[in-house]
Amino acid sequence: MRLTTGIAFALGAFYVLAGFLYAATSEFVDGFPLLMAAAIGIVALATYLLLAVRRAERALAAAEEAGEEAEPHVGPTIWPFGYALSAVGLVLAFLVYPPLYIIGGALFLLSTAGWFADVRGQWLHGAQAPSEPGPPRGPDTTPTADERVA
Repeated sequence: MRLTTGIAFALGAFYVLAGFLYAATSEFVDGFPLLMAAAIGIVALATYLLLAVRRAERALAAAEEAGEEAEPHVGPTIWPFGYALSAVGLVLAFLVYPPLYIIGGALFLLSTAGWFADVRGQWLHGAQAPSEPGPPRGPDTTPTADERVA
């Protein structure tokens, strides 16, 4: 995200420079406010991203210092491919054949349910860590089959 914020700040500076150059060299005045609005919006987005990244890094560092358990990692899954297929089905339904909405919607719901099941399984797997062993037990005093006969 640091690269993203750097690019966004550079793009905002470029829009400011382009706006002033446009205002100095053009007889039309409509472009300058538009370029400045774009620059302000991009710089605001970059500032928000920078602050969000810093806040997340501080929270992660505090969690590591406190020894809190991190969220379980959800491994690779097939469900984003299902979302891509559902998007293709929905776009084709919009452009070509409306009954494809049913197929696209069904694929979307199936992908959502599958992905949620994967994430839930990862969370449950992390919660089912082996428990600590109980207190040591004494010797087994139940009689064996030979002792019962005697």
